[in-house]
Amino acid sequence: MDKIYVTIGEQTQRVTLADNAAAKALAEKLQQGAVKVTLNSSGGFEIWAHEIESPVLLIHGEKAHSRYFSEYAFEKMTGKNPDGKSITIGNKELMIIPDAVHTDLYDDKNGKIPYDKMEEFFKTNLK
Repeated sequence: MDKIYVTIGEQTQRVTLADNAAAKALAEKLQQGAVKVTLNSSGGFEIWAHEIESPVLLIHGEKAHSRYFSEYAFEKMTGKNPDGKSITIGNKELMIIPDAVHTDLYDDKNGKIPYDKMEEFFKTNLK
C-alpha cells in the first residue's frame, strides 16, 4: 500500500506514503481498519500570541483543515474573532485565500499564493 485516502472534514485527498518505517507502520495499521486522528493545538506560538507587538501577516486557505490555528492566533493577538474572514487590526493581518486548501499555498500550482500581498507587507514592515 503506497497510496491512501485521507478525509478531513468533507474533503478527501489521495496521498502517497513516503518510503520509510513510519509510513509502513501506518499502512499496517490501516490494514486493520480506518484510523481517526484528531488534530489540535499542542502549545505553538498561539499560546503567547498576545505578547507579539511586531507586525504579523497570517495567510491561510479558506478550506484548509488547519485554518483555525491562524484564526485562534489572530484572536489572541488582537482580541477580535475573525469569524472566517480576512481582517486587519493595527499591524496584525489575517488573509484567508478563497477556495484554497492547505497545500495550495505550498507550490502555487493553482496560482493562489498572494505574492503581491506578501511583497507589500515586507516592504511596509521591514526597514
